Amino acid sequence: MSPRKRPEVMAGHELHSLLKVLQCNREGALPAQICCKKYFRAVLPSGAVAGSTTLDSDSSTAQRRNRFVRVRITVRVLTAAGCMRQEERPAYGLVDNFLLVRVGGKLGTYACIRCVKSNSDTLGRYGLPSIFHDMDSFREYSGCSRYVDVLAIDNSAGTLKREAIHVVLYTRYPCTIVEV
Repeated sequence: MSPRKRPEVMAGHELHSLLKVLQCNREGALPAQICCKKYFRAVLPSGAVAGSTTLDSDSSTAQRRNRFVRVRITVRVLTAAGCMRQEERPAYGLVDNFLLVRVGGKLGTYACIRCVKSNSDTLGRYGLPSIFHDMDSFREYSGCSRYVDVLAIDNSAGTLKREAIHVVLYTRYPCTIVEV
């Protein structure tokens, strides 16, 4: 952020979402003072650069093309035997901003992500896509916003809108070459 910009106080849903994530990542109680600095671009663990836009910007010229990201999440799935197991799934969202947070001397980096809405995730709580012709797809970007750890972000991805469905263009999965 610009050094001329005044410090902002976090409040409302944004603060509640950040405190929820910080409590999950800590064993003890949170200290009374938490220092945060907001950024609008970050280098992801994969080496890709992800950008974002300011929350009040609706102009298509001000939006960067690399703000749509893929996030690794784990969900609990009910098996045919009636047992619960954890499964890793892709989730997608738009990055609104990045936060560098210092809590009790430890630094953490988080991204405020607006999750996607799909037929499988109609409320947009998690950003889980639907499968359409073996591709991840969703209806809109207006899911709930929440903070996630930057280490959970896989990469920035692209989308193609066709017949009111956004199709995710990121199809590169890591593979292993086996020599015979």
